[in-house]
Amino acid sequence: MDLTLDQLRRRVERAEALFELTGALSEHLEDPAGLGRLVAENIASLVGDAVTVWLLRVGDDELESVAVAHHDPAGRALLESIQLSLSYRDTGGLSRPVMDSGVPLVIADFDASNRQAEVAPAYARWVEQFGISSITALPMRARGRVVGVVGTSRDRGAAHYTDDDVMFMQALADCAAIAIDNALLLGEARHAQESLRRQSQLVDQVSDAIILIDNDSRIASWNAAAEAIYGRRAQEVLGQPAQAMMGTVFLNPDGSELSRQAFLERRAMDGFWRGEIRERHADGHRLELMCSSTAVPGVDGSVSGFVCVNRDLTAQRAASHEATHDPLTGLPNRRLLNDRLTHALARATRRGSGLAVLFVDLDGFKNVNDTYGHDEGDLVLRTCARRLAAAMRASDTVTRLGGDEFVVIAEDIGSVEGAHSVVDGITTALAAGVPVGSDFIRVSASIGIAFYDGHEDAADLVRRADAAMYRAKRTGAGHADFDQPARLPEARLPKVFA
Repeated sequence: MDLTLDQLRRRVERAEALFELTGALSEHLEDPAGLGRLVAENIASLVGDAVTVWLLRVGDDELESVAVAHHDPAGRALLESIQLSLSYRDTGGLSRPVMDSGVPLVIADFDASNRQAEVAPAYARWVEQFGISSITALPMRARGRVVGVVGTSRDRGAAHYTDDDVMFMQALADCAAIAIDNALLLGEARHAQESLRRQSQLVDQVSDAIILIDNDSRIASWNAAAEAIYGRRAQEVLGQPAQAMMGTVFLNPDGSELSRQAFLERRAMDGFWRGEIRERHADGHRLELMCSSTAVPGVDGSVSGFVCVNRDLTAQRAASHEATHDPLTGLPNRRLLNDRLTHALARATRRGSGLAVLFVDLDGFKNVNDTYGHDEGDLVLRTCARRLAAAMRASDTVTRLGGDEFVVIAEDIGSVEGAHSVVDGITTALAAGVPVGSDFIRVSASIGIAFYDGHEDAADLVRRADAAMYRAKRTGAGHADFDQPARLPEARLPKVFA
């Protein structure tokens, strides 16, 4: 086909413009809007009268107008005003159907098509004021997706768009689309990276250890709180076996140890497990924690690992232990005695079982302090406390009220014979000598026993046992007595130091 000189000149200009645009793309790799302006300006100067470029927002599926161009300043101002009032979701806009379908919209003769009201009712103001002869909406295509739309129009009276015009504008749009897609992908990556950074900051700001364990039971993530709680930096533990790093011991609600196999079975059944655990710090001391272990789903729906949120209870438990335990012997104190005895009485009432309270007072202990000093006296108290605790059953409670006074809660004991057994255990426990300084002494005790009658409270029961202990002491060191409703025959305990 023979070309006129003007046609040849236009093709050369357009080829040069396309070449210059390609070179200019490298200057706007991080600026999609800048690329949109280049496209609008090139098309406006070489092909169309009015040009609008819409691009996808970073991290969104909405389009926004990033550039307009028009040979007439008044037309440009009106075009900008129109774009401010339009959005991607406006049904009367040009960009939405082209964006959704990826198919160009070309109306070479707008008046002849009689599609003004159908295609672009939102442009009626612009059409009425300036008139339109041709209109296009061209997708900006890159890597199989549409990243934007170029809209163009010519004023009434101008030549209609030719196939060459449309092909050139589409080439400009697709050429810019590659660079714009790169910029959008870079923006999306940075958006995702920033989102991850903020999430990481939030994770690092919480006081709970957040630990991700993969399916090989290795540590995959370790936040700042985990570093503080366990005394180990993330680089020390990432990729390491979790059990080797933390030495986890799982606990049942009653404080007994839960086997690892039972833990795994319960977590697999429910998808999560919540309970108390014991682990170890980097320096070896024991940690007590509340653990929530939850399955992390993979892309295929399978479990890709588990996230553990561990709250450090060590200091809290230590403070609670100090508030409820005797600092010298480590036994429960008067406060914990009242709590445990109240619960024990409730159980005895509910079950219809017996319960006995034994008030144990070491005989002649004042002489130990006076003769050997308080440090040696404390040693004797700690020794006696340890032996008393070892002599009782796991269900029993041995407490220290203060000084040389101890109280024992013996559950399921409701008879004289049962009380005899408890007294014998105490007698045997205290029979062994205690080295004090260069001497070797034995300590006896006076014991008062009170049985629960089914009606009294904890304080009344302890008072009755205390009264029985004083009667036993008046009888002589190393005796035992019990309060009504039954009487325990005197049991003579070895008397060595009185």
